[in-house]
Amino acid sequence: MPTNARDYVRFLKQLHQVRQFLPTPVPQAALDDIVETARWTGTAANRQHFQLIVVRDRAALQFLGDLGRPSGHLALAQAGIIITMSGDNEEWRIYDEGRISERIMLAAHAHGLGAGIGWIVGDKVDAVKQRFGIPAEDRVRTAISLGYIDEAARAARPKNDQPRRPLADLVHWEHL
Repeated sequence: MPTNARDYVRFLKQLHQVRQFLPTPVPQAALDDIVETARWTGTAANRQHFQLIVVRDRAALQFLGDLGRPSGHLALAQAGIIITMSGDNEEWRIYDEGRISERIMLAAHAHGLGAGIGWIVGDKVDAVKQRFGIPAEDRVRTAISLGYIDEAARAARPKNDQPRRPLADLVHWEHL
């Protein structure tokens, strides 16, 4: 684990989307830490207007994976977390959902696990709400896959040739 600021920054920069997982189960202690970290994520006005559904059942993960491309990697995961958002302020829900997602991924990374964000979109939302008992008025869009990274599968996949933009193209001091 990091011991100084530069180590922490390096740790943060190492986080990446993972879609290939080994069949090794995710330890309960890791899942407990991950959801506890999510619980402590700041939310707008400290409303904590979210619920987390931890999914370990193989058939349920396959169901999520069968929803299609934005969430297909859940079928390969050893665990998943569905994030539901309540309340009527859409901006708060979107912002907080992103914060919670990133915290879940970072907590997984701290345990040596990979994590990937999957989206539930279109007509699939109602099917997910029904399957997992999510109230009709709640918003569900994000499901995060968790598991140990299959490094061989990651290495074999086609590489994204899109390099990171230079810092000078992204950051401007005092004005654009």
